[in-house]
Amino acid sequence: MVRWGQFKQAFWMLEHGADANIAYQLGWTSMHQAASRGNEKMMKALLMADGDPTLKDRTGNTPFQVARSRNNHKIVELLGG
Repeated sequence: MVRWGQFKQAFWMLEHGADANIAYQLGWTSMHQAASRGNEKMMKALLMADGDPTLKDRTGNTPFQVARSRNNHKIVELLGG
C-alpha cells in the first residue's frame, strides 16, 4: 500500500496488525517505500508499528540510505540522521 501511495489503507492495515517489516521484490520493506516517498506521517506510523529502520534491501541499503539518496531530509532526521 505504501508503494502505491495508498496511505489510508496502509494506516488501517497497521492498526490491524500488519507487519511493517515484510520485504517485497527487491528486499524493500514498507520502511524503504516510505523513505523513498518522503512521507513523514507514514514513516512515523511504521516506526510506531515496530518497523525496523536497520533492515537492508538486496543491494544493502537501509531506509535511512534510501531517504538520504532521495534528499528526503525529514525522513533522514526521523531515522536518526
